[in-house]
Amino acid sequence: MNSLIIIIVQIVLAAISVFLTVWGIMQLVKGMKSTLIS
Repeated sequence: MNSLIIIIVQIVLAAISVFLTVWGIMQLVKGMKSTLIS
C-alpha cells in the first residue's frame, strides 16, 4: 500500500514537471515571436 502511494506521488510529480516544462517552452516561443515581430 505504501509503495503504491509513493508510485502515484512520483507519477503526479513527473506530470507536473512535464507540464511546467511544456508551459515554459510555450512562453519562450511566444517571447521569441514577439521579439521577432517588433
